Amino acid sequence: MDPLTDIALGPYDPLNEVGGLLGFGIGLGIGVGLLQWLVLRRRVSGVGWWVLASAAGSYGMMQAGFTGYSEIVWMSYDSPFGWAGVVALSGAVTGTLQWLVLRGQVSRAGWWVLASTLGWGLGMAVVGYGCDEVWDSELALLWSLVGGGVVMGAVTGGTLVWLLRQPVPKA
Repeated sequence: MDPLTDIALGPYDPLNEVGGLLGFGIGLGIGVGLLQWLVLRRRVSGVGWWVLASAAGSYGMMQAGFTGYSEIVWMSYDSPFGWAGVVALSGAVTGTLQWLVLRGQVSRAGWWVLASTLGWGLGMAVVGYGCDEVWDSELALLWSLVGGGVVMGAVTGGTLVWLLRQPVPKA
């Protein structure tokens, strides 16, 4: 069991493994989606679906991870960097669902899918590196989580600001 799974589940319990990680993924999607929604709600109409799209994308990622795709996507769960690949997949799925909200509202909305994929994947790579290389205390875990969140937020937040400056031309 790796440290990231321990965060989601606590001590290993095979009966709770799938449910714990699905709950962790959905909770993470809701949390990030809610923060993004706070930025978007006054600038994009129909953005009420944003949080639901975020939760659905995260659920889909965790579900994919448990049906074997984690072995195909870069590495297995045995490596924290394997999580980066699975989480990048989540970013792609989530970004695609969120793109459905953005399209027609901003020009170049397709860039959001790439930004979401890279943001989530790079953010988790930072967390994975921190857990793999400096995993010796809760403080190291905290710093790796903060660092991963900063990287993800910088990539997705910067892209969101840029996209909001790209209104769809009126026909």
